[in-house]
Amino acid sequence: MTDLKSKFLLTFNNESNFDDICLEVWYDKEKIFDKNASVGTFEVTHTISDDDLSHSIEIILKNKNVNNIHTVVDQDGNIVSDVLIVLDSVWVDDFDVTQVFYENSYYLHDTNSNDDMKKHAFFGPMGCNGSVVFNFTLPFYIWLMENI
Repeated sequence: MTDLKSKFLLTFNNESNFDDICLEVWYDKEKIFDKNASVGTFEVTHTISDDDLSHSIEIILKNKNVNNIHTVVDQDGNIVSDVLIVLDSVWVDDFDVTQVFYENSYYLHDTNSNDDMKKHAFFGPMGCNGSVVFNFTLPFYIWLMENI
């Protein structure tokens, strides 16, 4: 029997001039990425064995400063500039599953300590310290057919 594998490719973009915000990526309980989000585009890849079990990918944004270093607000409370890390694309093997990832993920954050911890829909940008969680089963192509 052949050991089937799936390759995940996550592409992020940091359009700011700040490179001090940290990003972690976890596959189940294994940390597969833990670095400051470099300015520009960067990728995280991970290969997993298909095993008919439930799994998760968790993306954690941390170290965003709540004292207006990363987010500039005017006197009326409007955001003038902000540091966002954007998940631009998600590929599994040769398939672009970005939209499916967005629709099946949630973003857990507290608006950088300005609100209670809540689940939010996820659309790509991460601007608050918190976690994006994506749950799925393997083999991935079967999960994909059931969720598109």
